[in-house]
Amino acid sequence: VMGPNGMKLKQIQFRSYIHDVAIYHFQAWFISVRDFCLMLNRHEHGYVDTLLSYDPMLRLAVPIPEGDEVPEGCIEAAYLPNVFQHGGAALGFRVGNNVVEWVCFDRPIDDLIFKRLDINNRDPNGPQVLFHHVANLPKGNSGRMVKGANLEHKGWHDSLWKADHRRVRVDLTWRTFGTELRQKHQLQRLEQE
Repeated sequence: VMGPNGMKLKQIQFRSYIHDVAIYHFQAWFISVRDFCLMLNRHEHGYVDTLLSYDPMLRLAVPIPEGDEVPEGCIEAAYLPNVFQHGGAALGFRVGNNVVEWVCFDRPIDDLIFKRLDINNRDPNGPQVLFHHVANLPKGNSGRMVKGANLEHKGWHDSLWKADHRRVRVDLTWRTFGTELRQKHQLQRLEQE
């Protein structure tokens, strides 16, 4: 992923990544993931790029424990701090259809997003935040080993590792090729007659 000023954001290998993965519930009923990403799509926020990858939770095929379900109107999100060399971070949204949308930044975004954005609503339980912190996934081992690591932690890291740009389909046809040129030649022939 190319960062600002042409600097490349390179992801740290899993064996070297020691940070916990923070799991959040994003309040999608309040604002869509697309609109939220458009708000952050500025260089002053450290935004670099948006990538797509597979959903690591579907590949693990681990049953969801009772009471650990994502609430209605919410989307599960994972935050990987310092996952890029030079301190960049990534925020992944499980948007459905076995897809995670990764929003990549060239700096940590803890203070920018998680601690500042609250929803100004009248909830009987008090004010809500846009990102509700649910859990931290530790790596599972303290060393630089992959063996014995938390599979869910590794799954999120691997999903970002395999992430790629959104595919854009372009259709090119010859149907209207030369139409203006033919019309111009027909007008010239009519004028000559």
